[in-house]
Formats: sequence, C-alpha cells, structure tokens
Amino acid sequence: MAEYVVAGATGHVGSVVAQTLLDSGRKVRVIVRDTHKAERWKKRGAHVGQVDLSNVHDLLNGLRGTEAAFLLLPPFPPNTSGVRGKAKKMIDAMVHAIAGTDVKHVVFLS
Repeated sequence: MAEYVVAGATGHVGSVVAQTLLDSGRKVRVIVRDTHKAERWKKRGAHVGQVDLSNVHDLLNGLRGTEAAFLLLPPFPPNTSGVRGKAKKMIDAMVHAIAGTDVKHVVFLS
C-alpha cells in the first residue's frame, strides 16, 4: 500500500488531511519541525519525520518511498521580516526534493 506524506499535520489544515487519510486506511507519514508535537500522530499509527521545509536534504528523506504528498507553507508569525525570501526558499526546496523522488502526486497549499 502506498504511503502518503502530510506536512502541517500539527496545524488546522494538515491535521484534517492526515486524519482523513488515516481514517480511510492509508499509510501516512507526517513531516513536522518538532517531533514532540507529533506524538498524537504516532498514537494514531502515522509515521513521523522531522523535516525543515527549507532544507532539500531533509525533504528528500521525508518524501523518499512515498507516492503522494500534501505540502504547504507554514504560517509566518505576524512580524516576520523577509517572508517572501523565506517562502521562496521553502518552495524551491520542495520543488527540488520532489524532482529527486518518485512521488507521483503532489497537492501544494500556499
């Protein structure tokens, strides 16, 4: 059975995606910045990977061996400077990582 990667599973949208996939019997890998925040997903049967979304190497490891991915840009705190540059770095890393894997389907929410 194919495994699905979900970014943002500790937030509002990603958590719904991850739970919906698990409820339908899919194998799910949640990728998070802080694995302590993902304990509830481990208890629900998901695999957990720690990934920095701006790091191509991390993303490659997080995506490797999966069929589909739900990726998103995390929200930036209100007073964050350089948001465009930080967002571009994440998007570029995601594009390069996806190109280096066999992931067949990607949903990207920005």
